[in-house]
Amino acid sequence: KILPEINDCICQQQKSVWHLYNVFEHTLLALRKANKLSQNYSNFERKVISFSVFFHDLGKPYTLVEKVDKNGNIYHGFPNHNLKSVEIFNRVKNLFNLTKLEQKLIENLILNHDIFNYVERVINKDFYIEKYNEIVKIVGENKVKTYFKSLVVIAKSDNFAQNRVKTKATLNKIRAFEKLI
Repeated sequence: KILPEINDCICQQQKSVWHLYNVFEHTLLALRKANKLSQNYSNFERKVISFSVFFHDLGKPYTLVEKVDKNGNIYHGFPNHNLKSVEIFNRVKNLFNLTKLEQKLIENLILNHDIFNYVERVINKDFYIEKYNEIVKIVGENKVKTYFKSLVVIAKSDNFAQNRVKTKATLNKIRAFEKLI
């Protein structure tokens, strides 16, 4: 009753070369990976990571676009699913006893969970500085490192729960960003 979107995620296939699972299976795999990757993190960080991963793709069923590739095969795209996922999170966030800071971090992590997925994205010091300046305004100087560590775990977890044959380039970008932290 709180999150009817879960039923839609269970039913939503992700017909693309990037995904092998429906949205909910993908989310569960990503949560499992995030739990392993963050096992030595603080409870605060793990809470933020878990909520972010759980909500990161809940908006996909509502942003589905069917596309056709050059061979005539139909595949799925989910443009701006992150915005819909944040909308869903914002609708229910007050039910979870989250602090305002946790809410801000989670919302922004949902928005940015796939920033490494773009082919044209170059991960370098300029990108890091751009993201740092953007995030410091939202979460404050003392939480930027927490935000970036969380973003890396979320991105790695999301990547893990996809078609790993197709996501090697994205994983390399995540690792490059992690080195800049």
